[in-house]
Amino acid sequence: MSRTHSQPQVDLCFHDYRLCSPPNVPTPSVPSSHILLSPKQDIPTSAHVVSIPLIEGNFTWDEAVTSGMAVPRSTLLGLLLCLGTPAPSQALDLRTFVGCAVREFTFSVQKHGCRDFKVTTDACWGRCETWEKPMEELPFVQASQVVCTYYETRYETIQLPNCRPGVNPNYSFPVALSCDCSLCSLDYMACETF
Repeated sequence: MSRTHSQPQVDLCFHDYRLCSPPNVPTPSVPSSHILLSPKQDIPTSAHVVSIPLIEGNFTWDEAVTSGMAVPRSTLLGLLLCLGTPAPSQALDLRTFVGCAVREFTFSVQKHGCRDFKVTTDACWGRCETWEKPMEELPFVQASQVVCTYYETRYETIQLPNCRPGVNPNYSFPVALSCDCSLCSLDYMACETF
């Protein structure tokens, strides 16, 4: 299915480049200090998504979106301000998206001795493909069950307001830098099924 756009669409991918690249195309190696920009359009499976370093003032926007580009994270804010808000046709359809992506998430912090406080962070969100195949012999089922989870994180610490005297107001929480579909590990995940 081919789509026509008046403006080029750009995907920003942090670690899981499968979200940007067409199937069966090798993904570029991009340093963690960079973000891959690539065109979101129909690309023949023989095409390569190329990652090139950003040299300030030495590229045009059309070159960046048609060839793919690795951009330092510090430059991202400026790019986003220039791009403005994406048109509705450029938005990710969350009802049909399969994969794991970083998404803003707000939750309420509840700490004994402090008032509830709302915190906004980046978390992992998505649907990962899983499958099970029945077998005639033990273990009677072969399965691949992965969940959307953190791949890279950093921790942020805030001071909660309105805590009683003597209560430590510090609260630490993870911030997702990148996400991935991977096996659920009881060592650091809640793996309950509902």
